Amino acid sequence: MTNTAISNFAVRSGSDFWLDGYKSMLRFETRNLRSYLTIGLAIQIFLGAVMALMYGFYFGDVDAMQRTFLVTGIPTLALVPIGFVRREW
Repeated sequence: MTNTAISNFAVRSGSDFWLDGYKSMLRFETRNLRSYLTIGLAIQIFLGAVMALMYGFYFGDVDAMQRTFLVTGIPTLALVPIGFVRREW
């Protein structure tokens, strides 16, 4: 028994091979998570809007400097729940 098919096999390596594999993996993951990404984006937009309203009622009148910190911090805080979500395969 000879292993001619195995001996003619060339091992690919290098940055081009790595980049092609990475692109293939990203394409697979985005197609696999397409429905989750759309609902996740909608939930994050909703959470950001609700948090902005909540902080507006909670703090009341604030000056321009405090508003700047609130406007930049609310979207960041809306991203925190993404870390709490664990998806089971």
